[in-house]
Amino acid sequence: MSRLPLALKIFLSLIVGVCLILSRMDSIWSGSPDLAHHYALVARIAEHWFLPATFDQTLGEMNFYPRYSHIAAALVGSLFGSPLIGLQLVSLIAVLILWAGFIAILVSLPRHLSLPSALFFVGALCLNKLFLHANLLFHGSEIVDNFFFSQLVAQSLAVLLLAMTLGIERSGWTPVKRNLVLAVCILPMTEVHLLPTLEILGVLVGLVMLDFMVIEGTERRSWKKFLIGMLIVIGATLGVVLNPDFAVMKDIATNNGGLALPYFQKVGRFGWLAAFVMAFSSALIFVWWKTEDRDKWDYMPIKYIGLYGVSVGLLCILQFVALRFGLGSEYAVKKYVFGIETILLLEIAIFAALVFRSLFRKWLDSRKLADSLGGFLMILLLTSGCYYCSLPYNSTKAFDTSDLVSLERQIRSIRDTVLPNLPNKDDIVLDMPGFPTSVNYMLSIGLLKTPRDLAARILTAPQPSDLAKIGSIVAAEGSPYNIPECRRLSLRSSLVLLDGGCVADRKAR
Repeated sequence: MSRLPLALKIFLSLIVGVCLILSRMDSIWSGSPDLAHHYALVARIAEHWFLPATFDQTLGEMNFYPRYSHIAAALVGSLFGSPLIGLQLVSLIAVLILWAGFIAILVSLPRHLSLPSALFFVGALCLNKLFLHANLLFHGSEIVDNFFFSQLVAQSLAVLLLAMTLGIERSGWTPVKRNLVLAVCILPMTEVHLLPTLEILGVLVGLVMLDFMVIEGTERRSWKKFLIGMLIVIGATLGVVLNPDFAVMKDIATNNGGLALPYFQKVGRFGWLAAFVMAFSSALIFVWWKTEDRDKWDYMPIKYIGLYGVSVGLLCILQFVALRFGLGSEYAVKKYVFGIETILLLEIAIFAALVFRSLFRKWLDSRKLADSLGGFLMILLLTSGCYYCSLPYNSTKAFDTSDLVSLERQIRSIRDTVLPNLPNKDDIVLDMPGFPTSVNYMLSIGLLKTPRDLAARILTAPQPSDLAKIGSIVAAEGSPYNIPECRRLSLRSSLVLLDGGCVADRKAR
C-alpha cells in the first residue's frame, strides 16, 4: 500500500485540530487569580509590545515573569481584538500539541507495541475522567481550577522537542548534531517557563550519558564524543542558569500557592511517587539497553520516554530535598504532579504492551500506523481522545469565554471613550453579573490598570478609605454601589459609570 501524501496528512490534521479547539473554545475552567495575572501581562503586551523599564504596579511579579508565551497570546489576541481570546486559544493549542507529541512517540514504536500502548494510554485517560472525576492530574489540568498558562505552553514545547529529537536520531543524525540542536532549542524555553525547560535539559544529560554507555556492535567507546557532549550540556546549562528569568522563577518558587493533590494530602507521599516514577523509568531504559542491537532502533521511543521520566522524577525529588532545607515551597514540588502522573501512565501503557507483545504480534504486523489512511485516522482519533479526556466537560466550566470577551470589549470601549482621566485616581471594575470576583480583579488590573494591591483590597473587603482612592467605578446596574446621585453615566450595556469619591462618601455614612 502506498504511503499517505504529506499534504493530505497536514490537511486532515488541521481540520481535526480546528474542530477540537473550537469544541472547547467557549469554556474557561478557572476563576483563579493566576488567570487575572496572565491576562494582565498579555493585555499590556498587546497594548505596548515593549513593557517600560519602570515597575508597573498593576503587574506585580509579572513585570519580570518569562513572557514568550504571553507574546504569542498577545499576537493571536491582536488578530481577534481580544487578549482573552489569545490566551484561551494558545492554551488549547498547547494542550493539542502536547498530546499529539506523546501519541507521535507511542505510534513510532513497532506496531505490535504502538497500537496496544496507545489504546491503553487513551483508555486510562478516559477512565480517569469518567470514573475518577479527573482526580488524577494529567497534562491539560494545568488550566483547570488553577491557570498555569506558561507552564502548559512550555510543557507542550518540551514534548514537541522530545518527539523531534527522537525523529532526528532516527533520521541518522550523529549524537553530536542531535545534542547540539536540542541544546539550542532549550535556551529560548527558559523565556517560557523554567520547569519544563529543566526537564528537557535533564533529557539532554541522559542522552549524553547513554551515548557513552551503550556501545553497539563493534563500535568503541569514545571519550572525545563524550567530552563534546558534556561541553554541550555545560553550555546549555549555563545558558539556562545565567538567563535572568532563571533567577525570577527561582524567587517565584518560594511563594506557596494553592494546588490540591486529591490522593496526596502530604507532600512527602508525593515525593515517594516521584521516586517510583524515576525507578520505573530507569527500568524501561534498562529494557531498551538490553535489547539486541538490531532492535534498538525500533525500540528507541522507550529510551526517550524513560529518559523523560527519569528527568521529571529526579527534578521533583531535588525540589522536595530543597524544601527540606528551607528552599522553595510545597507549591513548587506539587507543580510536578502533571508530569509525574502523565509519564507514569504512559510508561505503564508501554510496559503492558511489552509484557503482552507476543500476543499482539500474532495479529499486528510491523507496518507503521501512519502508512495508510486508516492508520493515520487512528492517530488523529487517539490524539482527539487524549484532548477530550484531559479537559473537563463544557458543562463544568467556570464561565463562557464568549461572555467574558463581550464584557472585556465593553470595558475597553468605556475606558477608551467615556472614562475620565482623573489625576492621582485609579479606576476599578465591580460587581459584573454572572462572574466571580476574580473577573472583576482581572478586568481592573488588565484593562483599567488598577494597582494590584488596591484592586485586591477593594474586591475582597471594600472600605470607604480605599474607595476614596478610586476615580471611577464600572459596575452593573444592579450593583449595591449603583447609588443614583453618584452615577456619572448609564450605558446601553446595562453597565453604569460611578464617581468613586461619591460612592466612598455614601458608604462611609
